[in-house]
Amino acid sequence: MELITKIVTAVLTLNSTVFVALMMIVLCLVFRGGFQTALRSGLCFAAGITGINTLMTMAIGSLEPIAQGISANLGISASQIDLGYAAGNMTVWPGMIFVILGILLIDIILVSLKLSNTLWTDIHNMWHGQYVGAIAWACTGNVAIGVAAALAAMVISLKLADYHARRFQEFNEIGNVTLIATAATLPATFSMLCMKVIDKIPGLNTVNVDGDELKDTFGVFGENLTIGAALGIVLSLLAGIDLSTALYNGIVLGTTLGLFPRIAGLLVEGIVPLSSSISAFMKARFPGRELNIAVDGAVLLGNPEVMSTFVLMVPISVVLCMVVPGIHFIPIASLTALPYWIGAIVPYTKGNYIHTILVTSLWIIVSSLIASAMAGTITATLGMVGFYTEEIAAGSVFTCWDEGGNIFAWLIKLVTGFTG
Repeated sequence: MELITKIVTAVLTLNSTVFVALMMIVLCLVFRGGFQTALRSGLCFAAGITGINTLMTMAIGSLEPIAQGISANLGISASQIDLGYAAGNMTVWPGMIFVILGILLIDIILVSLKLSNTLWTDIHNMWHGQYVGAIAWACTGNVAIGVAAALAAMVISLKLADYHARRFQEFNEIGNVTLIATAATLPATFSMLCMKVIDKIPGLNTVNVDGDELKDTFGVFGENLTIGAALGIVLSLLAGIDLSTALYNGIVLGTTLGLFPRIAGLLVEGIVPLSSSISAFMKARFPGRELNIAVDGAVLLGNPEVMSTFVLMVPISVVLCMVVPGIHFIPIASLTALPYWIGAIVPYTKGNYIHTILVTSLWIIVSSLIASAMAGTITATLGMVGFYTEEIAAGSVFTCWDEGGNIFAWLIKLVTGFTG
């Protein structure tokens, strides 16, 4: 077991982009895609991920001061500290290795028995399930219960990945892929249910504003490049930022919105050869059977409406967290999670800005309420794995979006009656 632990740890400590590139190459070779195709597939996907991460860093660098400025101008105070993805440190818990080995074994069994069509290739995003396991362990003090809870949450997310695969593929025009991260499967499910209600509301069900309509109506002023620049400047000024910085923020956000779809094209270039190889392999050996590969949520960010909605939702998120009772933190560090949520929501809103903003706002309210309710449990779990111990001893209380608002973890807290 010690050797297995060392090997798994070595693999998991690889840079996530490097890991994804290697995984793409290996899979393409396994499914007889050929070395040259495999190499191109891995490098293109890695280049796309790197480009998107670079743009995200630029965008967040401009949006965080805007969110902070708006919250300060509105006089918002918060009793909980938003850690963002740093809260993921809790996933280094005693049951981590058992969860990794367990879900890979379960996935092999489910695929073999035709109970799932998803290959769990996205090892990096296992952390979403590990989070649930760590919370269950903290609430019960039992590692076995934590492992069982993590695996249960991951199997549910796996089945949701099967369910949403077709919609993800059709909307983003990428074959044989899906997403297993709860940051995708849960908001996608929420969006699907919301749209069933919206489609029955007269007036709201017919309103439609999308990127193509904006371009047709406003010309250059309806293009993402221009929209991003305008939003960056206006939001910066509303946040009390000086004109020079506001103009720079406009350039950054305009660049982000303009380049995102193009860089996302590299992801598609990387996925298509692998997708084609898997499809050909399965058709030759298992007629009528299709398999999907689980990929990173970055593949959902290429649609122009995703990043445009992201920029619009930054000030809306701050205001929502101010006015909704029960939310006790300001989502600044967690802003990086927002585009991935939106990327999972738009396949069901079909890129309609009105519907996307409405559904995203509702999702933010639900997730933020859960995240605030989970703050004590999140803080206790972080302390148990040895992170932020001095801050916790001093009275700091931590939470986050994304997994902080995970409904599986929240249900565990409710069932166990954990008072943290």
